[in-house]
Amino acid sequence: MLPPDGEEPNGNITVETRRIGTVTLRLQKVRCGKPGCRSCPHPKNGPGYWYAYWRESGKARSKYIGVLRSAAEEFARGVSKAGGKVGGRDTRDFCSESEGAS
Repeated sequence: MLPPDGEEPNGNITVETRRIGTVTLRLQKVRCGKPGCRSCPHPKNGPGYWYAYWRESGKARSKYIGVLRSAAEEFARGVSKAGGKVGGRDTRDFCSESEGAS
């Protein structure tokens, strides 16, 4: 289960959560991961990045989508339509717009 919106134990901040079919989309501001960094996730670093979360064969899966909401929604619809089974398929098949956002 995903934590509610707000600051998470790892320091990331969830700004928005949306559900499309079987996929949960989250707009998250993430930490840079540099040791000793105390400024991120900083509000001035942009709106954040979209991540998708779903279950596939009982296992929790996640995927970085990028900055475009439309790409995140397209990905979620594709995974939901496939019944949550991404399997060996390249997840870019579900998200054509995200290629330009990476």
